[in-house]
Amino acid sequence: MSDIQSIAYWRLGLIGGQLGHSLSPRLQRAALREAGLQGEYRLYDVPPLPEGEAQLRALVEGLRAPPALRLHGLNITIPHKQNVLRFLDELTPTAQAVGA
Repeated sequence: MSDIQSIAYWRLGLIGGQLGHSLSPRLQRAALREAGLQGEYRLYDVPPLPEGEAQLRALVEGLRAPPALRLHGLNITIPHKQNVLRFLDELTPTAQAVGA
């Protein structure tokens, strides 16, 4: 069984601000269905820092949570593309190069 198939229910989402217009949930849910995977894709509307710092940190920590509570993946958009960097363990060379 592949790592992808070993996850019974995927918890995914988008972190950003003012996300009401986002098509991401519809697109990502369709991608999950097409891949034959069960899961959800949620919008996490986080206020700009400093107000949204605790919420942003908690969402990133959700990637490290025990399996039953874990977030499996997050996309990041404005205004948090650079804000999230301080909460990450490592960056790919591309992420380092673009600073997001």
